[in-house]
Amino acid sequence: MPGYVLPKRLEGRTLIDAYVPQILTNSLTLVTSIMDPLGLSLDPYPCTANHSCAPNAFVLNDGATLVLRAMRPIAQDEELFVSYIDGSNPFHKRQAELLDRYYFTCKCAKCTQGPTGAEDAFAPLTPAQTAQLPSLTRALPFDTPAPAPDAPAEEHLRAIETAAFAALDQAHRLTNSADPTEPLRLVSESLRLLKTCGGFAPARQPRPALRDELVVFALAAGQLVPAWQHAAARHVLTDKTLLPASHPLRAVHAFVFSTLTALLIMCASDEASGGEAGAWPGATAQTRQLVRKYGIELGTVLYGVLGEVVAAVPQGHGVNSRFARAVGAAMERMGVSAEALGPERLRSYAGKIGAMWEVVGKMVGDMEF
Repeated sequence: MPGYVLPKRLEGRTLIDAYVPQILTNSLTLVTSIMDPLGLSLDPYPCTANHSCAPNAFVLNDGATLVLRAMRPIAQDEELFVSYIDGSNPFHKRQAELLDRYYFTCKCAKCTQGPTGAEDAFAPLTPAQTAQLPSLTRALPFDTPAPAPDAPAEEHLRAIETAAFAALDQAHRLTNSADPTEPLRLVSESLRLLKTCGGFAPARQPRPALRDELVVFALAAGQLVPAWQHAAARHVLTDKTLLPASHPLRAVHAFVFSTLTALLIMCASDEASGGEAGAWPGATAQTRQLVRKYGIELGTVLYGVLGEVVAAVPQGHGVNSRFARAVGAAMERMGVSAEALGPERLRSYAGKIGAMWEVVGKMVGDMEF
């Protein structure tokens, strides 16, 4: 560009090197009403919102309208912060991702405390779990270096974490693959490793992110019942720990869970050779077996999770949002009326719904990973 002089802080870079990070840090991710990313959104005013790993606002796209939703009460003249990344990741992962993608070192209130948050801690290990760590880290995938056998347990857990994040990145690269079985294998093996080693609680990353991907890839592979089970695990173990009740992403996850539950109800009452079950090989037999084994009342689960979605929509997405309309349309297809999910009616179901969540929790606890 003739006559243009780079600012001193950008000397040594090309114009593209200099301005790509500035565009990225002054743009927002364009998403659908169910949080599927579409691209970048540029809007001069909301894009001025700075990043924090502990934000007080969340960015949504309601069709062509960009919306900032408060995550908590915000005082007058308080600055709005949004998160460019997943703030539930451990400190070192957040720092590396922000530097790699957005070219800055985060010094938000959360990051100035260093690796001291719950997201950085490993779960306590039993002596047996500690003893097995060297064998688990001896042959980690993606050329992950193995610590010395007598290294502290934390070094072994950090190596396992590195390999699991690498598997997650590889699965992301395979998202549009014609064959979903390979990314499904990657995330399944990583989840199995994280559970086996014992150092990663269900809400400790990358377990939640891997489970998110497993739901997607299991559905792509035609595995409806495993997808439902992991959506249930996400609902019971992860989202209630990581996300407040009104968080838009928690509502989206719950909506997906309700949709899968409705599909299981149809499969359970369907003939194995046709109808809804025809699109999901083996789903009818698997669903009936699951229902018999645990005594799961899928209708009660459906009402319970839909009740949570309906309660979260006003604060999370807004009552007139496209997501709210999508929820209403889905309820109509399911034959569930808004009155059936009203506060008074749900209170009358509370005992039955609570007991059924305990049953679902038992099933989740018995899952391999």
